[in-house]
Amino acid sequence: AYGYSAICSFGYAIADLGFNVLEGKDILVNPEAGFDKRYFREDSDCRLAYSKKEFRSQPNFPTLNESIKKILLTPNALVVGFSVENDIEYLLNTCKRYGLSPINFCAFDIRRYLKKHMGISSSLDGSLSQLGVDISDLTWHKSCDDAIATMRLFKTCFERTQRNIESAIELQDCIVSVEKIEFQKKLKVYRKYIFVKMLDYYDRVCESPE
Repeated sequence: AYGYSAICSFGYAIADLGFNVLEGKDILVNPEAGFDKRYFREDSDCRLAYSKKEFRSQPNFPTLNESIKKILLTPNALVVGFSVENDIEYLLNTCKRYGLSPINFCAFDIRRYLKKHMGISSSLDGSLSQLGVDISDLTWHKSCDDAIATMRLFKTCFERTQRNIESAIELQDCIVSVEKIEFQKKLKVYRKYIFVKMLDYYDRVCESPE
């Protein structure tokens, strides 16, 4: 959606340690915002799986917030995603937009694992293709199917590197948390503030400061 974070779909898949899907669903959300037309074109590489009408007929994010929160905070579970920092920032911005408290969770980022432990730097579809993960039975850009594709990539990564799945939580270089991202955002604002103050100071004491 235009101008700010406006979630229209939250897809998830809950699996056991054997990667059997126990639960999976697309939670559709009325974004209460305009859509970029390219997301509905037949030739689009990021075409949404549902129509505008279907999205707009759904409850808004505040109505669904508790359901989404319950999924992300499932006891004894690890949230896994691809490039999860973007997803977390989107959730943070959406919560801020509606004046809601952020959902405080952490997640394992497969993209970081691929880069740091396997030397692979690619998009989700590129990584799936490079590792030969079969997703022929899934609908691309349908959120719950994207979640299953991500789960299969996670499984393949750990099989290829012969690492125990349960050790994922110990790989701190691949763990991203809401707390860390909130801190980084505040730090970015603070650094910008300090930089402007420095420029203002040096502009007064020197005509062309290096």
